[in-house]
Order: sequence, then structure tokens, then C-alpha cells
Amino acid sequence: MDTDSISNKLKHVTCICDSCSRSELFEIFRVKQIICYANAELSINNILISPLCLKSNNYTGNFNPAPIWDILFNVAFNSGDKVNSKQEDLVYLGEEEYYYDLNETAFFENKNKLTPRAPTLIRLILDDCKKRKLKLFDPEKGIEIAYAKLKSWGLEKIPIVIYDPDGVGMGGSKTRYVMPERNFDSLNRLRIKQDLFFDMKNEVLISNVKTVDILEPVITQSGIYMGNAARFRFYPKNKR
Repeated sequence: MDTDSISNKLKHVTCICDSCSRSELFEIFRVKQIICYANAELSINNILISPLCLKSNNYTGNFNPAPIWDILFNVAFNSGDKVNSKQEDLVYLGEEEYYYDLNETAFFENKNKLTPRAPTLIRLILDDCKKRKLKLFDPEKGIEIAYAKLKSWGLEKIPIVIYDPDGVGMGGSKTRYVMPERNFDSLNRLRIKQDLFFDMKNEVLISNVKTVDILEPVITQSGIYMGNAARFRFYPKNKR
């Protein structure tokens, strides 16, 4: 998979383009990543990094005068081999958040992904939670959530009106509140927070995953979509 998230760094450099909108610009990159999940552990490999240049938008038929970010070149930063970095060789680049939508119908989110979509990832995570290989936490309260409570955690009871066919009782109906059961197939969006480092000696970009939030679509009783809420959180190697 990849992300089009852009990192804004502090050091100025001179652009090598002949049509750049500015003679100097921030070091801004587009990073393509591969997410790996195995043995109840989520990790990230940064396989491709592309420096971006702010250029004048002179394409034929364009009516928008605003400049655009153009890719200068692609560099493969990670060959897949394990890198053993020393602390003195690492430069901390900051913290980043990336959003991934693994829904098969999410065309715009998936159009640039490098690997096949994996909507069953949530099932692997839940299976590891059931086997007690992985712990899930409430993102706001910070408390661990037992596997048996995942089906209804964070949900609210919904009112159901029951009508009396004989018209007996107050108004011929009564209201009953029922706890809904979660549709785990809808949990296909992730928010990953990571620290970025650059190994000056090995010349690789390294991502250390800090937290992974499983997002759930919030839909009102009237069917209005209100966005996504962080419902469950897990940490690398169960570290908090």
C-alpha cells in the first residue's frame, strides 16, 4: 500500500527544475509504504520516496493558476533487507499520521495502492485478539477491551417501538431499548501514527509505529453519515 501524505521538513534547498515557481522550497516528499501484519505485529517499510517540486501549472487546458506539486524523481529507500541502525546515525524527522482505507469500494483511496486491498485485515486482528496475542484498547479511556465486549463496545442502545396488535396499553405501543451488534466488516479504515527517522549511514527511511487506531463509520439512526471515529487501538508488541 502507499500513502500520499506529504512531510514538510525544515531545511531549504535549491530546486533543479527550470520551471519551478520558487527558487527555494522546503524539502517535501511523497512516501510510498508497505504495511505488513504478521504474528500480531504491524510494521511499515518505506520502499519509495519522491521529492516534490512546486511548479507553475502550465498544462494545456488548465484554468487553475495555482501551482502544483510535481514529482522530481523516485528513489527506492528500502530494499526489504533488515537494517540495524545505530542511534548516532539516526536523524529524527518528526511524527506523522497516515490514514488507510482498505474498503474494496474506496476507489479514490485505493487507486495508488501498490499491493492488493486487504479488507480481511480486521479479521486477522480480531483473531489475534481472541487468541490473546494482541490487546485492544479504548482510544479515549485507555482501558483494555476484553474480546467478549468488542461486539458492542462504544455503541449505544437504540429504541424499538413495539405495537400492541390489540391496542391494549398506553397508546397501543411501548418502546424497548436494544443493544445493536457491531458489523466488523465495516471496520476497514486505519489511522497509523509513526515516528520517522533517517539513517544517515545506511541511507534508509525508517518508520516506527506508535499506535494503530481502527476507525468505524458513525451513522445516525436516520442514516446520516457523520464520519469515522476511532473505536479500537493497539500498540506495537503490545507496548503502551
